[in-house]
Amino acid sequence: MPKVKYTKEKGRFQESGSSEQMAIFGSAGSITAAGSNKDDATAVGSIVALITTSANNNKGVRLPAGVAGAVHVLVNLSGAQSLKVYPAEGEQIEAGGSNTPKVLATNGIIICIYTGATRGWQRITSA
Repeated sequence: MPKVKYTKEKGRFQESGSSEQMAIFGSAGSITAAGSNKDDATAVGSIVALITTSANNNKGVRLPAGVAGAVHVLVNLSGAQSLKVYPAEGEQIEAGGSNTPKVLATNGIIICIYTGATRGWQRITSA
């Protein structure tokens, strides 16, 4: 078993001798999807993001730059609109291509897990 160091202030575990950290908890944040592309989409700043949207299905949110083991849970609270989930600049979600968004359905949930630069973000979605 590797030795693990826990940093309470940062909410992260880190294996001894490794520079990679894994986030393990965080507060839920309420945000509103915005913009029409990755550059003006609303930035996700919490591990659990409760998202509302308005107007149309073109609004979106942008994941932060990936750190191996990072997990973000995105919940679309809109009763009428889907939204786009963008990776950080130069990253990808499930080999979808750099900067390409995935759609989060109305009232849907997506769990995004960053697996590293080669594979990028992987996702688990609700039905």
